[in-house]
Amino acid sequence: MNKNRYEFQVDHGFRKWFKTRCELAGIKSINIELLLGHSIGISDSYHRITEKELLQDYLKASSLLLIGKQGNLQRELNEYEKKSKEDANTIRKELDEKDDQIKSLKDQFSSMKNMLESLVKGISETKAQHQVNSVTESLFASGIIKETES
Repeated sequence: MNKNRYEFQVDHGFRKWFKTRCELAGIKSINIELLLGHSIGISDSYHRITEKELLQDYLKASSLLLIGKQGNLQRELNEYEKKSKEDANTIRKELDEKDDQIKSLKDQFSSMKNMLESLVKGISETKAQHQVNSVTESLFASGIIKETES
């Protein structure tokens, strides 16, 4: 006696596979039963879903229902695109922060340059040579000014 009850049991396997994939995608159980063509009992009278709502639910599982490598490749591509966008946003944010830091450093440098020019001008106008020597020595000692080779 043949242990297979029906000649086309493979069809049932596809139906089980479809149901599992729909469940993984988060489709409501009652909507899966409708998609499979099953009666939902007394709920037939109370569960009113439009074709559009059922289609939207089905589309949740559409990428999981592809057989073969195409579905996996599409999912991987979508994941890479998402990661790429996230990485681009992170890089853009970091570049903006670096631009702000550079602008701040330029502003500080400009301010220090103006202060130094004012200091040099004030020193050159000073009559007391010992004050000029004292300030000049402290500027050289701190490394703000370096001796030029002539």
